[in-house]
Amino acid sequence: MTKILLVLIPVCLLAARAVRAEEHPDMQAAQQALESARQHLKAAGPEYAGHRAKALERINQALEQIRLGLASAGGAEKRVERRERGLERREQRLEKRIEGTKQRRRGPIRGKLTTRPVAGAARTWPP
Repeated sequence: MTKILLVLIPVCLLAARAVRAEEHPDMQAAQQALESARQHLKAAGPEYAGHRAKALERINQALEQIRLGLASAGGAEKRVERRERGLERREQRLEKRIEGTKQRRRGPIRGKLTTRPVAGAARTWPP
C-alpha cells in the first residue's frame, strides 16, 4: 500500500504542476481584443445616438468579468499549490514511517532483519 502511494503521489504532483503552468491564453487573447475594441470605440466620434457609450460600458463589464475569472483561476492554482504541499508532507511522513519500521526490524546482526517476540506472548523457543 505504501509503495503504491509513494508512486502515485509524485504522479499527482506532476499533474497538478501541469495545470498550474497553464497561462490561460484564450482569456488573455479575449482581454487584448476587448482592450483594442475599447480603444477603437474611444477614438470614434460622439455620433451614434448613445450606442458607442453603451458599447464602451459593456466592454468595460466584459473586461471586469475576465479580470475576475483570471483571479478565480489564480485562486484555484493556490488551492492546487496547497494540495501539493500537503501531499509532499504526507509523502515525507510516509517515508519516515517506512524508515522507522525498517530500523525497528533490523536485528543486532549487521542489519539483517530478524523477528522479535511480541510483548506478553508466550515463549515457544528455548532461550
